[in-house]
Amino acid sequence: MRLRPLSAEDAPRVRAHRTHARDGTLAPVLLWWVTALDGWLLLDGHDRAVAALAEGRTPPCVVLTRVPDEEDWRREARTRSWPLPGGVSAWEALAAAAMFQFPGD
Repeated sequence: MRLRPLSAEDAPRVRAHRTHARDGTLAPVLLWWVTALDGWLLLDGHDRAVAALAEGRTPPCVVLTRVPDEEDWRREARTRSWPLPGGVSAWEALAAAAMFQFPGD
């Protein structure tokens, strides 16, 4: 279910997103599972979803979820980190490869 009408496949914003869908650099859409609807609610990324589907791809998704309660959430395993082999230069190379093709990112 969407929160607004979907744009046409040839709309300017969708055309811009289609390039990113082909390149694999499309930002994800934001989804939320609503049990009362027994389905997904598309919260953000309507034009990105149309662009991915127009290119024959499944849009990348991020799911908004709620943990059962604060106490349960605090008991979950901690996030661990380790040094990256190669240090700062390795990190910068990985970050550059993951960046979207927008100068402001």
